Amino acid sequence: MCVLDIGANIGYFTALAACLVGPSGHVYAVEPNAQNVRMIESTRRLNGFEHVTVLQTAAGRDLGLLMLNSSFTNGTTAPIVGDWQAIVALTTTLVAPLGRLLPEYAKVDFIKIDTEGAEASALEGLQGLLARDLPVIVSEFCPPMLAGISGRTASQYLEFLFALGYEVDVIQSDGTLQGCSQDVAAVLAAHRASGVDHVDLLARPSRQ
Repeated sequence: MCVLDIGANIGYFTALAACLVGPSGHVYAVEPNAQNVRMIESTRRLNGFEHVTVLQTAAGRDLGLLMLNSSFTNGTTAPIVGDWQAIVALTTTLVAPLGRLLPEYAKVDFIKIDTEGAEASALEGLQGLLARDLPVIVSEFCPPMLAGISGRTASQYLEFLFALGYEVDVIQSDGTLQGCSQDVAAVLAAHRASGVDHVDLLARPSRQ
């Protein structure tokens, strides 16, 4: 199997996936923060994970540059603003549509995505691959962050997935699934009922 870990952080899920797929599979770890990338690459080499590829980039709709703020939670990205004096003090990162970086032969089976609100941008940059492969997706879902970072409402994010043929379950804190199918209102209600700022979603190709 081929796994895409978008927002790999220090590589915990990358390493877990590498163990699960074994050397006959492949894992692509996508992470914009250079400090985290050094941790992932060290883990890859220490464990002999030749089937792991580390991509130091943010995932997005278009090719370009973003500013990286690593002081907030796990780090956030945003468009570069300010004059040249402000810009020279920034930490910048490449942003790229992942569909343009992965090998054409890479059939992706599973995606884990946790990008602090950039989930919509990242998956829109993978739209062709999603339509082709319909990988299972586990995604963080935080409506305010989606709006602030990706410029998409929670409803727009869900409708994007539904239009590709996905249905969604909300992963409860005990690991059980609350089935919401293609019901935007049900997903939003489950998020509100959770009492926390974000929940995790499991998106799978529709069984219909």
